[in-house]
Amino acid sequence: ETLRGLLASYPSGDFTAAAYLKTAEAMLKSGEINPASDALKQILVKHPASKEALSAEAVFEGLKGAGPDEFVLTGAELFERGRNLFEANRNRKAASVFSTLLTASDGVIRADSAMLLAMAEARLKRYGEAERVLRDYLDSSPPKKENEALGFLSLIALRRTDIDALRAVEKTLSEKYPSSRERAQALFNLGLFHKGRGEIETAVEYFNVLLNGFSWTEAAKDSLWETG
Repeated sequence: ETLRGLLASYPSGDFTAAAYLKTAEAMLKSGEINPASDALKQILVKHPASKEALSAEAVFEGLKGAGPDEFVLTGAELFERGRNLFEANRNRKAASVFSTLLTASDGVIRADSAMLLAMAEARLKRYGEAERVLRDYLDSSPPKKENEALGFLSLIALRRTDIDALRAVEKTLSEKYPSSRERAQALFNLGLFHKGRGEIETAVEYFNVLLNGFSWTEAAKDSLWETG
């Protein structure tokens, strides 16, 4: 009861994961399996990067044979777990979680998982895998966040110095989302590509397009900086 009171008072404190683990262990000793599962889930979902997480995972896995539904994470819980791992820069683990959600029935979870999976892969410098994830998502029906996926695909193309892909993404955005932030970013990425190649006049042309037609975007502000 003392631990439960501590958790209620400081649900996000530095010792929360340890308190949840001790609570789960105490509940298991007293035969309170379902409440123990709930405490373990708090660690796995909200504190997956804590030092207690590995112990919680092992105990939670051991409970799976004791009941049908209580000892598995829902799609929403898995997504929150992945997001918290991503925010803690545990990119390999985050990628593993998000990859299991790419076929989720919830379209929003599926879309957000694809975006975050691609970002995690990019952080790991696995740009080819990030591109594959995004293209597979864009081939889905219907892609709920097509503009965001295209925008990030442009960034991946820049990282890979793939001018053909950069142009193709910008062309698609110009046709489907001509006034979007994502198109502005794609134009900026093209400018950066040409600047990196020493093709300053071409780069400035892209930056000027942004200054004249997308002045409200961050890409335009960045273009102003680039043009001096």
